[in-house]
Amino acid sequence: METKYENKCRVKFFEMLETVERTSGYSHSQVLSVMVVMECTSAEAREMLDTYSEFQDIDWSEASWAEMRDAFASIHNSKQVAH
Repeated sequence: METKYENKCRVKFFEMLETVERTSGYSHSQVLSVMVVMECTSAEAREMLDTYSEFQDIDWSEASWAEMRDAFASIHNSKQVAH
């Protein structure tokens, strides 16, 4: 069963798919997914993808929006504490 959060994220992703420009060297869907779950800019999403090697453990094709949000928030928070 899809939650309101999952539906909201999916709708936001497809809206952004039409408006956010692609960036060479990055997966457009990964950048958009991070932007959606972390509520950040494209530049911030790319920085997270560059910085957080832990994100490679995410199964992008199977992870729910909530799972991606939890994974990136956990990684992001642990990096913030380290600095």
